[in-house]
Amino acid sequence: MATNTTNYNLKKPAQDDFYDVDDFNNNADIIDTQMKANAGKADAALPASDFTGANVLTKLAADNSVLPVKSGGTEANTAKDGLANLLGLSKLTAASTAVDYADTSTDGVMLVSLSSTNHAELYALLGGSYAYIIQIFYLATDSSRSRMQLAHGYLNNIMATRNYDGNTGTWSSWQKVYTDVDVIPVKNGGTGANAANAARDNLGAFRKVAAYDPGGNTNLDTTTYELVVAAITSTVNPELHALMPNDTFVFVTQYFYSVQSASTRRVQVAHSYSNLIAVRVYSTKWGEWQPVITGDNVAAQVQSLLTGGEISVIKSIQRGTISLAGVYSATATISSVDTSKSVISYLGNVVPEYADQFARVELTNSTTITAYRNSNNANSTVVGFEVVEYY
Repeated sequence: MATNTTNYNLKKPAQDDFYDVDDFNNNADIIDTQMKANAGKADAALPASDFTGANVLTKLAADNSVLPVKSGGTEANTAKDGLANLLGLSKLTAASTAVDYADTSTDGVMLVSLSSTNHAELYALLGGSYAYIIQIFYLATDSSRSRMQLAHGYLNNIMATRNYDGNTGTWSSWQKVYTDVDVIPVKNGGTGANAANAARDNLGAFRKVAAYDPGGNTNLDTTTYELVVAAITSTVNPELHALMPNDTFVFVTQYFYSVQSASTRRVQVAHSYSNLIAVRVYSTKWGEWQPVITGDNVAAQVQSLLTGGEISVIKSIQRGTISLAGVYSATATISSVDTSKSVISYLGNVVPEYADQFARVELTNSTTITAYRNSNNANSTVVGFEVVEYY
């Protein structure tokens, strides 16, 4: 048995009913009548001729309504609130020498005039006549709130930043933001240069001048104060090879007194693979390589130097004579010595004919030699002595 819909009384035939075209037509008439009634009501509320942007805004304003963000609006009735709802930044001001961008209380972008007298601190960092400044607040846009400003040069890629501490009410100084076009100073963690050689100079660093070449003849008379790895053989740097005969190469480090040039005084230190060290100095010409004594070679080096006469364990040698006539003893004065490191030797005497006048000598103190004999007769005895002081 057929039934009807709740709202518009449309006929719904049962499964076992025969099809009746009148039922279909009656339903169509009911729907058509209701749709026409609905359209009339809509047209009465807002005629089709009023569907323009201006009319829609007028009607919204009359109703004191705002279009929400989700519907394409700003959800606000002021530019400031609308911009905030859209998380946007406004252009706060055009270029001006009078604008005090430090105290603006709105997130936004400013174009500020710069000179040596107008915003001088920023001008010193950015240069140029203008700067774009972006300001972003931490929370509410209020002149007492913490915020950040980022400045960008008008016609360059130089940037700087500063921040305002709302707790202390103070601005930080402008700090430059370094980019890949900047040379970062050493004090800021950079090299202060845009070339490798200048960067090493600024950092006091060494560069490996030449790689080790077993068959090469590395020139050690280089004007670069850095590290050289040099071969040493009987024909290549032979002077060094003579000091380090068991080595085939050395590391040579060079230090200049001031500017690096061929005429500047400098020193070279050579360090072999077997831990032998030698040094030479350039004043107006190169001096000879001199071995440096280390804990590994001290015995051999000292022996070599002693044998070659380059060093001595003797600090001083003093010789003299003392005459004794009519006395048992007499003295002589010498330059002061350390008595604990000195030895006196009796060098004999001159006695004409009296054996009892043979004498002896002693180091009485640091400056006095005393000669003794066993007689005080008038015959003269001349006694020789030698004092050797050791280090």
